[in-house]
Amino acid sequence: MDERNLNLQASGFRGEEVGESEPIAIIGVGCRFPGGADSPDAYWNLLVSGRPAIRDVPEDRWSMDRFFNDNPDKPNKIYTRKGGFLVTGR
Repeated sequence: MDERNLNLQASGFRGEEVGESEPIAIIGVGCRFPGGADSPDAYWNLLVSGRPAIRDVPEDRWSMDRFFNDNPDKPNKIYTRKGGFLVTGR
């Protein structure tokens, strides 16, 4: 029994509850990820290339001068200058 089946079994799942031998079909997939990965192929290429998808906060998102503070305990502030952002305007 492979690891996936062991995990399912440990969670209490019993295949006969939903028809273990029932076929499934994946008929479509869509995605948008940081780094411009807007398709499964683009996402895979991003992963295997090792290209970073985390970047500085874009200037048009919010004012870093207004919201940044390197003290994580400071109320109403953020303490990171980077994030994963989707490409807009598509």
